[in-house]
Amino acid sequence: MIITRFAFCIFLALLISGCVAPRHDTDPLAGWHPCLSEEPNVVIAKDYWAYIEKLPPEESRLVTHYDIWFFKNFTGQHAVQIKIPLNGTWWEHFLIYDQENKRIRVIKHASGGYAS
Repeated sequence: MIITRFAFCIFLALLISGCVAPRHDTDPLAGWHPCLSEEPNVVIAKDYWAYIEKLPPEESRLVTHYDIWFFKNFTGQHAVQIKIPLNGTWWEHFLIYDQENKRIRVIKHASGGYAS
């Protein structure tokens, strides 16, 4: 009786912990292609630098040119990915632009950790 009750409690604990496990976000730029040889449009460049300048100082000071990546998709939209290492977590900011280079969406999420 005690063994079955103990086993049932273990089963419930595993079931509950599995149900409340953190959700892993999918890649916001799945299906997009990196623009390795292309410079970003001047309008987009001004916009993403303005976005970086508006971040809190502890975040904006950590952004380097190496942390900024450019993408495009088959519809002509562009995206800028900004990676920021902050307190042991890599934060990614995705700025999505339409065909007229107007920002239409911002996505921010934690993408992983690092040891400092």
